Amino acid sequence: MQISAVQARGTTAAAGAALAATRVPALGSAGRDVPAQRTVVFAPPTGSGLALKEGFNRQASALQQTRAFAGRGQALLADLKKGLGDALAGQRTADARVQQQVQRFAAYWQSRPLATAGSVDAGLRLGEAGTARQGFRLRGLDASDVAAGGAEKLQFSVAGRQSMPVFIEPGLSPRTLGRRLDLALAPLGVRVAADAGGVLQFSAAEADWPAVRDSLQVKGEGRRYPTGQFNRVRIDADAAAIRPDGWQTDSPTALRQTLRDVVLAGQGLDSLQQGADAALAPLAGEAESPSAADQARQAARLAADFEVQARTSSFSALAAMLPATRGLTRERVTALLAQG
Repeated sequence: MQISAVQARGTTAAAGAALAATRVPALGSAGRDVPAQRTVVFAPPTGSGLALKEGFNRQASALQQTRAFAGRGQALLADLKKGLGDALAGQRTADARVQQQVQRFAAYWQSRPLATAGSVDAGLRLGEAGTARQGFRLRGLDASDVAAGGAEKLQFSVAGRQSMPVFIEPGLSPRTLGRRLDLALAPLGVRVAADAGGVLQFSAAEADWPAVRDSLQVKGEGRRYPTGQFNRVRIDADAAAIRPDGWQTDSPTALRQTLRDVVLAGQGLDSLQQGADAALAPLAGEAESPSAADQARQAARLAADFEVQARTSSFSALAAMLPATRGLTRERVTALLAQG
């Protein structure tokens, strides 16, 4: 499905509702479930004209890319599942072909940010194009840690850029603490919010994640961070929904575990594809060409707006109209009206 024409008016609220993030279990060698990060929902672009069209088409394209990514991933997993099943049926370890299938899917999974236009994060949550983020937590800095210590001024650094100071003290609610940290860290590309359980959730854009992961430092006044200098902090990154690096094939037990993970990964990609389909449906409706009656109404509104602007004494309004009317003579207008 190709979406090219977009109207300047109308809403896509149904698309926003359909694009609520899909939650799937994080998978690995142990197949453990990992708590979901915050939900990201597509909010349709507002405004009119070219800006709306570009935003609309960008999102539609990202959803189409996501569908293709999920479909191709499911095909790779189907081949891998067959290879694993054959190995288990023969009571043998996987051969080189199955190991290559694992490596092929692992490489494909790594292409996710580019293949989905940055609309799908590592947890398989679907959002606006370019909004995928990596979530993480900072050890030693949470609501309980703040409550256990005294008042202190903290400052953060990311890639050599420093935040404004953050004042923390016992008695702060997780929500208030999250707001203070978010205000300080947002200019550095890091956002913070307390989840329903009072745990501070940090996040960075996936494109910025390597720099944040490798350079985030914090400085205190000698209480929580004794040196009084910038120090690296321990970061616990949120696990990905699919972790093929943990898929082992060197024993029957490992094969069975990997087969379970592959099945769950396929279910996650299926849910992702369904979510993209659901979000695309209302977008396709928005992109339909207007009826003749709608075109006539739009033309009438444009003419009325033009007449109002033409009567104004504003120099800026006249300057904006002159290029559009340049070379437009009475004879050309008369000829066009005669054709209508």
